[in-house]
Amino acid sequence: MLQGISLTVSAGSITCLLGSNGSGKTTLVRSILGLTPPRAGRIIYSGTDITRLPTHKIIAAGVACIPEGRKVFSKLTVEENLRIGAYQENSEKVTRARVTDIFQIFPRLASAAHS
Repeated sequence: MLQGISLTVSAGSITCLLGSNGSGKTTLVRSILGLTPPRAGRIIYSGTDITRLPTHKIIAAGVACIPEGRKVFSKLTVEENLRIGAYQENSEKVTRARVTDIFQIFPRLASAAHS
């Protein structure tokens, strides 16, 4: 059970949760994403209370969680895994541009894109 958690993340920053096994990292992330609703308290994102929103709406609002390596879809290619992250984007052109940008930032992903 988590108690007394207060977390502020600045816009445009990357935040990492570190802690020992059993310290509540996964529970906190699941609560933020609406997968494990908190029993008390609130989760405020960009000034809006998202505590009781369904997960797909929280993700659509811009909250993201990047799973650790073993939790990606191992039977899909690198590119397919990236495209899954763009499932709410309606424009194929935008999705292609984002995948291209990711491959430029992480060239090793590009070399493994279809494997």
